[in-house]
Amino acid sequence: MSSDIECLIRGIPLYNAYGVMFPNVNKLRKFTSDVIDVPVVRGTDEMFNPWYKECEHILNDCNGHDSSFKTFDDWYKEKYLSSKPHGITDNITLTPVKRS
Repeated sequence: MSSDIECLIRGIPLYNAYGVMFPNVNKLRKFTSDVIDVPVVRGTDEMFNPWYKECEHILNDCNGHDSSFKTFDDWYKEKYLSSKPHGITDNITLTPVKRS
């Protein structure tokens, strides 16, 4: 199979899009670019303080979100689970008692 591919590739003629004399130095243009201005590097405190503040906001939001579930759980235990039998709230299997 590789010989078929090699034959196919060998059958495609190679040509230089820039002409026969491409590597000639006279035909090459010099690359020019604008002057690159590198900004002045700021101190690490100045650079990372916004990141630290953003991380603190995210942590505060996450803690607030978690505490909102705690208030609901407390309300649920007080209003609903307090009136249920202990077997349901303590994850104990309730078995019927045989009356004699």
